[in-house]
Amino acid sequence: MDNIRRGLKSKRTGDYYERLIDRLNTYYLSTDSALIKKRFEPYVRVSKNLSNHRFLAVNTGAAGADFEIFLSNGKSGLFELKYRSSTMITLDAINEKQIDELRLLDRWGFIACILVCLTPKDADDQWFLIPFRNFAHESKKSLNTKDLHAYKVDLVPNTDLPDLVSKINELYLNKIE
Repeated sequence: MDNIRRGLKSKRTGDYYERLIDRLNTYYLSTDSALIKKRFEPYVRVSKNLSNHRFLAVNTGAAGADFEIFLSNGKSGLFELKYRSSTMITLDAINEKQIDELRLLDRWGFIACILVCLTPKDADDQWFLIPFRNFAHESKKSLNTKDLHAYKVDLVPNTDLPDLVSKINELYLNKIE
């Protein structure tokens, strides 16, 4: 039963942060600075239509990065969203398919990042946007807030939303690595 509760809590938390990214997209569209689109999980229908336009489906494998992002300056790419109620994130938090996609886009010069929200106990969310090439380490199994300091994302003024566009421009236009 504990695994079921943990799974439900994880799903609720994931849904909350996906809705936060939806709000961020609405903000960026209103300022004509970016478009963020959720990428959906791969699935296949296994039943005919049920009542109320529902159907049964089966996941067909690991999903790639969570979101596509298109900036008004012409830059575009993918980012994976990760949340941890901790001061660190393990490097195995992204799967092989996500690694392959992000590595390819990074090699081609596109945006390829992991957006990490760390929330230490009794503290506010801390956001970090890590370029894929800086996420993997041969000598480390996790990254903590000290390791991630250079990738800290400020909030959009007067909101609880991470300002991805400003950080992407800093990381990719100024070539900070």
